[in-house]
Amino acid sequence: MTKLKISPTVTEAIQFGFSHILAVARVGWIPFLLMLATYGGGMYFFLMGQGLDPAAVDWQDETAIELFTAQMEVALNQTWGGLGVQMAITIAIAFFFAPLYVALFRYAIDDVPLPRAIAHFTYGSRAFTFAKGSVALTLLGFVFSVLVFFMERYIPEDSPLIILMVLVMLVLWVLFFWVMMRLATFFPTMAVENHLDWRRAFRMTKGNFWRVVAVMLLMALLMAAIAIGILLALLIGVVILAIAISFLPTQIGLGLLILVGMAFYILFMSFYFGATVGLSAGIYGQLRGNAD
Repeated sequence: MTKLKISPTVTEAIQFGFSHILAVARVGWIPFLLMLATYGGGMYFFLMGQGLDPAAVDWQDETAIELFTAQMEVALNQTWGGLGVQMAITIAIAFFFAPLYVALFRYAIDDVPLPRAIAHFTYGSRAFTFAKGSVALTLLGFVFSVLVFFMERYIPEDSPLIILMVLVMLVLWVLFFWVMMRLATFFPTMAVENHLDWRRAFRMTKGNFWRVVAVMLLMALLMAAIAIGILLALLIGVVILAIAISFLPTQIGLGLLILVGMAFYILFMSFYFGATVGLSAGIYGQLRGNAD
């Protein structure tokens, strides 16, 4: 049985993400922008339905911002509507990214060339299989979220059942984490083999649970460090850009700032997607023989 390599898998994933930023940006900019529009628009209309108008907030008043943020968190995390909206947005985004994920996984694993078009948003059988699997996994997470939400919402803190609730939630978290780690090859399996097979993913990762955990943990730490470095560089760049556009008319300066922000967003998302695909592809490439 093949044992997953930890450091090389993460290193190669990071390298894949950095070396393919422009290629991923070229084929993936449409789903990136659709995700941004769907998340922003969905949250905006939900908050408006809750009587919370972001446009009415004085964004220069710290107290007003803190109050609005607290009200938004309550609306999202303590109402069935908030849970439903977040789930609907997640499912929509899963469909947006299916063609991109399939193209990247096939390129990373089987060296199938990326589409040459300026954007790739085409649905074939592989993309639909991937989308169905993504939605199925999302619904699994939804069931878990509903159980946790129900216990937090309807069991009072002074109830004798509180200790039992904490124990049940702990078991649910551990079970959910275990399932997610065992499904580390689930997405590349759908993209490359074009079929949705939960058992195959479990067979691949058998005997490698802790190695998968170590890979995911190391990847998360490196990605956090990279994100912090990029954020610091971005802050410096924003200061320099703000000084530069202060000499331009307001509308031109604002438009330039938006364009630069969107470009940075697409490039960062391209790195993130490339790195995460590279990680899953690396795990799949090493362990797929375990399922045969």
